[in-house]
Amino acid sequence: MEGKSGVLTVEELTFRMKAGDDNITESYLIAAALTDDGQHLDDESVGEILNLASVKQEPITIPFEIQRLAGNLDEQQQTLDTEVKGRNSRYYDQQEEIYYSNIEDRKAESDAIIRGYEKKAHEARKNSRQADDPVKQLQLKREARTWQHKADEEAERARKERHELQDKQDEYIDLIGQALQGTHERTPLFSIRWEVTA
Repeated sequence: MEGKSGVLTVEELTFRMKAGDDNITESYLIAAALTDDGQHLDDESVGEILNLASVKQEPITIPFEIQRLAGNLDEQQQTLDTEVKGRNSRYYDQQEEIYYSNIEDRKAESDAIIRGYEKKAHEARKNSRQADDPVKQLQLKREARTWQHKADEEAERARKERHELQDKQDEYIDLIGQALQGTHERTPLFSIRWEVTA
């Protein structure tokens, strides 16, 4: 770097997104530098220049075009945009997956309970048909009906619970969409000409 000179610019990149009722803002500094001989510097070299102590400051008298650095800044913006949206949407995606798994687990549990009740109802009805005593037949038919009522009540309870969980799941799906629709704004902070002398 010694003996090199060029231009450098720094901008603030701010992302704004909505998550339900919350407004989320994240800000980052992006910087790019170009040597006078046309070499674009990597992020590490830009960081090194920014960390150098300034030994002499003079007003800029030679005009230079910051637009030549726009491509580097755009690339950094795109990388950060993907990272920020990915990180924020990933959280909501994980929450939605938890609800999805919960719905599937509870459905399996409920289905097993319902099958158990229906099996008992079927057995009681079968025994009713085989009974010779009319009183016993009636008793078994009532027992079968009781088990069938229990199966129906469990199905209704499970349906309501599933709808509640699906509503929460839908909320997280909406939040994923919001996290991916954020806006961004770039604000120029400063631009300098630089020269590394020693």
